[in-house]
Amino acid sequence: MKKISYMLLTLVLSIIMIPMAFAKDEVKIESYELVDNTATTEELSDPKIDGLNISFDLSFSKVNDYAKYKIVVDNPTAKDYELSKDTEFDGSDYIDYTFEFEKDSNIVPAKSKLTMYIIVTYAKEVPASMMKDGKFIENNKMAIGLAYASSASKSNEVNPKTGNNILVASVLLLTISGVTILFLKSKNRKKLIFILLLSASIIPAAKLAIEKIQINVSTKVTIEKKYQLSYYYRTLLKESEKDNYNFIDELFDVPDEYVCESSPVIINGEEYINCYVYTYSMHTAGERITPEVIQYNEIITPCDYDSETGSSICNKGYRTEIYPDLFYNKKDNKSYRENDIEIMDFDYSPNGFWSREDGYVFFSNDNKFTMPEHDVVIYAFWAIG
Repeated sequence: MKKISYMLLTLVLSIIMIPMAFAKDEVKIESYELVDNTATTEELSDPKIDGLNISFDLSFSKVNDYAKYKIVVDNPTAKDYELSKDTEFDGSDYIDYTFEFEKDSNIVPAKSKLTMYIIVTYAKEVPASMMKDGKFIENNKMAIGLAYASSASKSNEVNPKTGNNILVASVLLLTISGVTILFLKSKNRKKLIFILLLSASIIPAAKLAIEKIQINVSTKVTIEKKYQLSYYYRTLLKESEKDNYNFIDELFDVPDEYVCESSPVIINGEEYINCYVYTYSMHTAGERITPEVIQYNEIITPCDYDSETGSSICNKGYRTEIYPDLFYNKKDNKSYRENDIEIMDFDYSPNGFWSREDGYVFFSNDNKFTMPEHDVVIYAFWAIG
């Protein structure tokens, strides 16, 4: 008789727990996308998704760096789920973690999707004393609860919900019937009463498990001091593509007329203009740098000047070349240090006169150097002579 009662209890619990396992697999994170971030934010590895779990691995170097992710939650079930708005990440002294919902709706409708955003921000500078080997690493986590939204649109309350109620009723009936039979045949009625109470208490918990699930978000944020390495140069670019470039008035305080020439160039009916632009990358102090190869566009002359439009008509078009020389000087680098050339440790000695008040050096674009502990601005050009 004992074996029969234990087998029956095992069967009942198994039936109850089956929908719990399946319910957790239904709603899932469908996709993610990094939709906005600062230039000095870096993904050290791609986010990882596993069902309702997602993790991020980010690196920041400047205060106010941030990353904003778009998360799409897919709900193929016949129930509406509500995401909790009250959940927060664990406390942090330096990193802000926030999330928001598209259209300010935290309901994941039945057979539909919800878009939410998770924003991670480097809010307060990490003291040097908190850095270890030049880095500060913070791991954090958050669980966003999803509960059955009973007040959701009635149009979504379809047969599957009724099916869940039938399932719970059937399990309850099976439990009561089985235990009653055993109760009538068994002498050990106290134990059977305990089994009955245990089964009755598990059923509401099982139904709750069907109704409630959660999204688990984990983050790893590395704070590492990095410095900007910029290369500026002159090139011919399409007027229609100017928004794709960084202009040197962001690096220096220069008049607008110095940034781009006032007279355009017409090539095959399209307008071009010569401008000073720059590219940049972020590096840690002590990092060994292979100089960037800077390409530029130049007009193939001769061109005909059109006095009516004030532009030059260049029917031969333009060609793309590489600047072979790089120029590093004190004037462009306000944060320079007198021992920079020693610290930068070029593969072979650069030419120039760094020791002068207006010191400078120039070197070829294959001459590697070490990043100093400050921002660096380099001019790419053709050396004269």
